[in-house]
Amino acid sequence: MKKIELLSPVGGYTQFIAAVESGADAVYLGGSSFNARNSATNFSDDELKEAIKYAHIRGVKVHLTLNILIHDSEINEAIEFAKRAYSYGVDAFIVQDLGVIKLLNEVIPEANIHFSTQGTVYSLEGVNSLTPFNFERIVLARELTLEEIENICKNTDKEIEVFVHGALCICYSGQCRYSSLIGERSGNRGKCAQPCRLKYSLYMGDEKKKAEYILSPKDLCGIYDLIRLIKAGVTSLKIEGRLKSPEYVACVTSIYRKYIDLAYELIEKGEEDKYKVQEEDIKKLLQVFNRGGFSRGYYYGESSRELMCYERPKHWGVYLGKVLKYDKRRKLVTVRLEDTLNMGDGVEIVSDTLPGNVVTYIEKDKKQVKNAIRGEIVVIGDIVGEIGENEDIYKISDKELNSSLKLFTNGKFYKKLPVNMVLVAKVGENVKLNVRDNDGNVIEFISEYKVEKALNRPIDFDNAYSGLSKLGDTPFKLDNLVLDSDKDALVPASILNDVRRCAIDLLIKKRATIKRSFPSKEVEKVEVTNKEREGKISVYLYNVKNLEGLELADRVYVPISDFESVKEILKDKEVVPYLTAVERAKEGLNLDSVLVGNWEHLEFFKNVENKYCDASFNIFNSYTCKALEEVYKVRGVNLSYELNLEEIKKIDTNLEVEVTVYGRLPLMISEHCVIGSEMAGRKNCNFCEKAQFYLEDRMGERFPIITDRKSCRMQILNSKVLYAGEVIKELKGRCDYFRAYFFDESTEERRRILSALKQVEELRGFTSGHFYRGV
Repeated sequence: MKKIELLSPVGGYTQFIAAVESGADAVYLGGSSFNARNSATNFSDDELKEAIKYAHIRGVKVHLTLNILIHDSEINEAIEFAKRAYSYGVDAFIVQDLGVIKLLNEVIPEANIHFSTQGTVYSLEGVNSLTPFNFERIVLARELTLEEIENICKNTDKEIEVFVHGALCICYSGQCRYSSLIGERSGNRGKCAQPCRLKYSLYMGDEKKKAEYILSPKDLCGIYDLIRLIKAGVTSLKIEGRLKSPEYVACVTSIYRKYIDLAYELIEKGEEDKYKVQEEDIKKLLQVFNRGGFSRGYYYGESSRELMCYERPKHWGVYLGKVLKYDKRRKLVTVRLEDTLNMGDGVEIVSDTLPGNVVTYIEKDKKQVKNAIRGEIVVIGDIVGEIGENEDIYKISDKELNSSLKLFTNGKFYKKLPVNMVLVAKVGENVKLNVRDNDGNVIEFISEYKVEKALNRPIDFDNAYSGLSKLGDTPFKLDNLVLDSDKDALVPASILNDVRRCAIDLLIKKRATIKRSFPSKEVEKVEVTNKEREGKISVYLYNVKNLEGLELADRVYVPISDFESVKEILKDKEVVPYLTAVERAKEGLNLDSVLVGNWEHLEFFKNVENKYCDASFNIFNSYTCKALEEVYKVRGVNLSYELNLEEIKKIDTNLEVEVTVYGRLPLMISEHCVIGSEMAGRKNCNFCEKAQFYLEDRMGERFPIITDRKSCRMQILNSKVLYAGEVIKELKGRCDYFRAYFFDESTEERRRILSALKQVEELRGFTSGHFYRGV
């Protein structure tokens, strides 16, 4: 059984050392640009080269993230960076943008490419649809169940990577435009501001129901499910956290290393029922980071309220006790401890202002002490703030734990690879040392020293082993030694030390050396046939409750479930059925055209003549258009809402081009339904049929919620309505269609909007979206 890969997050060089030395099989990291953690420290080219050498010497792979959407103006720079990184020895590229993927296939054909979770792959059909590209691995959406993961692994020859620990996004990755549209910081460009971690009020019509952090999930912890993930055939287990500390990386990596090794040991013995996770290790994971505990994500289906952390979205730490008394003048808090406390630990009190500090004073029985244990009543300081009796106290950092975790970055080598040695010592011949590692690298070092006859103490196995096993300052350990020597051969200890050092130095050099070449092929400009585009008007209906007021629409998109009935009513219109970004396709439909939202749909509807790709494909550049045209034979695309006017103008394609100019844009799509969770604590509650629900933010903006009654999947729409009629004038002759989204507009409002778009009128009171700003 090929052992599952433990893939650790690396936001900077110290985190990198922590990951490697604490047991990662591979790390993922970003360069100075083009990665989805723009605010991490990341790696310069020189640091990247050094990191790859350090990792490869220790048998660790390096995966480079190129996992954002790339503008046409950036394509050449991104591909040149990928070429450099490949020449340095990067083991794989994690990529989101289909245009970049196509170019990497052409320019660096030998490169291993992993399709990012930002690509929103959630089914076997989605995996299969990506076969034409040179993907080594697919990173699945976090929303899959263990059963779904097992099914995919059993039915594909692609490597499958899943998340096993860390933060969960409430939205399907790659489909969130919340931060982008309300704050101009795009998650698809590595700049997410995490508005989902803010407090929102849930409204049922005009009635306020709840005010909590209702879009903030707990972190995932999959440590209890390692055996099932291993037996499912998963290739790689990914820890989230490129913005986390070195201590976090070391803690999570070392604990998962421990339990992955344990899982394999028990599987081999047939004793899987003995797999147990120690409470002490869960406590360490909680201490380094948690939001109200952990969840098992979607492994066993959508778990409603158990998935979420409603009280506060930041790190909680470990529960320490309740405030018994607060001396405001002396800044001292009295508490009965529920856990150990040491000087230097960080604490936080759960009140409106969350006062806290590093503990600089502990008093027990009127005596100052350095530490205290559970059950003891102590006075701690200095804590400043509005603090009341009976408020909860949490230990948010543990000095002793952090000190032990810092050892992984102290310059000593904890990651040791086994090597086998053969020492040849024949009288009158030069001493030879052969060293072989488990990757097949072989070194033969021949010393200048010629073996002499021993008068008293010839070399034997024990003193040979003693001299050759001194590998403490190297990343190796001696696994097996063979001594091939004459009985009277003399090899002094100094010679043993010398041949060991020289052979190991050569092995290090060999493991660090990368020799790669690839065709000297440049990025070619996309060739297009110039044509005048008509600029017709299309309408996307979120629902079909009202089919009036569409007289001026040239094309109407309707939910695929309503297609058959609607096309009979709108006989004089081109009616195209659509599927959302996350919607399971069904066979048996005889269609002439379809608007698809996901890779799965391209597989299901590959024989449909007129396929259109929706904005959920994140179409950002000319090369993505070219890939969709050549590989999937699509007819048209709806360009990303995150492009500005000038960026749209730079896109060259033979495909039919559609740009959205009106409506409430979809901000996110989620497997978790806040309506069911908040109103009933479960799915299938039917509350969404009783009234329109909204989320209201701290600024008073209201975001409509729409749900799919069959799956209870949720979409959140923008609070502001887009209108950009003037853009039609700017893009005249460049676009085939301009789209309007209709949600709750009256018949007369629809007619007014469509008329304004047809006449290219300017209207006030709307947002212009990203047309004049972009991301």
